[in-house]
Amino acid sequence: ADLSGLKRLDNALGRLSQLQRSLVLARAVNHVGDRLRTKLTRTLANQTGLPYRTIRRAFKVERANYGELAYAMRTQGGDISLKYFKPRET
Repeated sequence: ADLSGLKRLDNALGRLSQLQRSLVLARAVNHVGDRLRTKLTRTLANQTGLPYRTIRRAFKVERANYGELAYAMRTQGGDISLKYFKPRET
């Protein structure tokens, strides 16, 4: 495996102060987490038939910050009312 990118990243992060390093890493974690959330939401919208907006609102997101470098998505299942599926009479 090519580890040259990791060495460059380690050197770049080594030049930053502790606060700057935490902020840079938090931004990176949030960027990747947001991209994952978008992909996950689009996939679930296709699989369930629910509108994208409905699924997006069901996710509770805790973003990373300088004190905690974790990105958490939480949701819970259960019965879904028919009104969220945009039903129409045919």
